[in-house]
Amino acid sequence: MLEAKGEPVQVTSFKVTFGLSAGEDGTQIDNVSVFTDAGAVVAGPKDVGSDESVTFTDTWTVPVGANTYVIKGKLTTDFEDADTVQAQIDPDGDITAKGEVTGLTISATPTSSTTANTMTVKRAALRVAIAPTPASQNVVRGVNGFLFAKVQYDASDSGEDLRITTQKMGLTPASGSTATDLNTCQMFDGATALNSGGNVVTPDEATANTEDLLTFNMDTEIIIPKGTVKEVDVKCNISNLPAASETFRSPTAERYGIANKTDVLLVVLKIKATDEAIRLDRIALTLASSTASSSDIKKLTLWDGATKVGEAVFQGTGTRATSTLSLADFTVAKDTEKLLTIKADLGLLGVNEAATRGHLVTVNYDGEAVTTTKGVGLSSGGELNPTAGADTAGVGVRLVQTYPTFERLSVPSNTLANGEMTLYRFKVTADAADDLGIAKMTFRVSSTTVATTTIFKLFAYSDSGFSTNAYAQNPVHSRNVDEVSEDVWGNVSGSGAMGTDEIVFYFNPVSNTTPTVSSASTTVEALNIPAGGSRYFELKGSLASVTIGDSIAVALLGDSTFANNTNLVNREQADVVGYSAQNDFVWSPNTTTTSATTTNDWLNGYQVPGLPTTEMSQQNFTK
Repeated sequence: MLEAKGEPVQVTSFKVTFGLSAGEDGTQIDNVSVFTDAGAVVAGPKDVGSDESVTFTDTWTVPVGANTYVIKGKLTTDFEDADTVQAQIDPDGDITAKGEVTGLTISATPTSSTTANTMTVKRAALRVAIAPTPASQNVVRGVNGFLFAKVQYDASDSGEDLRITTQKMGLTPASGSTATDLNTCQMFDGATALNSGGNVVTPDEATANTEDLLTFNMDTEIIIPKGTVKEVDVKCNISNLPAASETFRSPTAERYGIANKTDVLLVVLKIKATDEAIRLDRIALTLASSTASSSDIKKLTLWDGATKVGEAVFQGTGTRATSTLSLADFTVAKDTEKLLTIKADLGLLGVNEAATRGHLVTVNYDGEAVTTTKGVGLSSGGELNPTAGADTAGVGVRLVQTYPTFERLSVPSNTLANGEMTLYRFKVTADAADDLGIAKMTFRVSSTTVATTTIFKLFAYSDSGFSTNAYAQNPVHSRNVDEVSEDVWGNVSGSGAMGTDEIVFYFNPVSNTTPTVSSASTTVEALNIPAGGSRYFELKGSLASVTIGDSIAVALLGDSTFANNTNLVNREQADVVGYSAQNDFVWSPNTTTTSATTTNDWLNGYQVPGLPTTEMSQQNFTK
């Protein structure tokens, strides 16, 4: 700040000296100027000399009163992170000035040097990643604005705000589909489209299973403030027309289905009309799973996009059903194809209920019942039946009372530091149908480091801010894991189903009594998550001897097959699942009541949404 008293003051010489980090030179600062607080340049630009000072000889006037001036310059790329710069002015020795009215020389005060705050150099830095959500899933055609990905722009370690004007992304179709199955692709910051009008992206690669490189040009630049993380949605419309190379767009993997839920997607059929348009009046369907029975399904519904066009019911113990379509005609144009979606209202699980837990409900087109499936030619008026063929091969849903959905969350910092730090965060949500139990979680902790990682703890919270304890005891186990390759009972790798780079947690969220026996027979409690509720988990570990170059990777592990493929109906006790070959995550759908860990109602992590068969995406930490 410069203050002129009595009359305006003309400055004809103004010297600034810079204090720099060891090893840096004044010639590394260019284009230094003096600005008013309104942004007008009054002196400069000039480069700093090797003596680490710059003298401005411009003539400029300081109005009467207190005036704020800003000194700005450009640092060359010779500066490194953590270097420092400090400006200094000696008013009586570095400023030459006179009164604008009297013309008398003025000696500036004070006589001692004035030093600005130390500025620490921090380079611009940006990490770009695809968020772990949304999880892999099935979706029918004709959906507009479907969320395909979330792009994370991480400026946590940046020294300045960042501008994003263009984003390139690869679109890789699979299973015979093409990039042209999508159109109108846009990026969104909340509800605001970032590329509209002529900047909307339409994929144009028509070769099946071939990547299309998409370039998103923003209408206006995205600003990522330094020290923050911004998440941007990528949405596209899904074409309602099937590609010529496709057979049908059905779910490709078996998954869990909630009992008593309506309109559960089972299979999508492609209906083709040759030589003339047809109206489909009837279609034969079969209950294809050897484990399921007709009592597992209340009824089937048939859909043309979002419009229901028919229903079907399996009578008694029969495994064949015929659907009569409604007057909302399902018409297929000449020499084209159309998709018919089959959904189910699933049966109710519980004591004395007809449906059976663990049954795999699969419904297919009955290729043998050619006289049952019937259409009408709209040109000929004649009745049409398909030629004989094989049944379709849908994958089906497995009946459960509820199931968990996982979502990995970001951690506060990915920079290693001595002391206790957060190593992993994730969210587990119970379906709204019912609450669920969790009996075991397993993490992989691997490193190329001289640092030691010990005293692992797992905390559970009921809020996304990780501040409100979800259970009476937090951490939610009775004993901490002392080191990698150990579980909470003190067992080490080799004494149980546990790898040398794993840590395993069992739980005591209520009593938190230290187990007296280090084995699977030790009584543990389940973590229960209420229906529709979420629990936010945080893994912490204590680090020591952290040095430059150290790195640690942490991930939550999943399971690649069922723990016991022959016992999905009767289930197992939690400790039996926990000591099976696939044992990294153990949970219960609480089929008839809240399951004790000794109840035969426990499954492993296979087919749990958001939990891959190997592991969730890892968190990487470096120093």
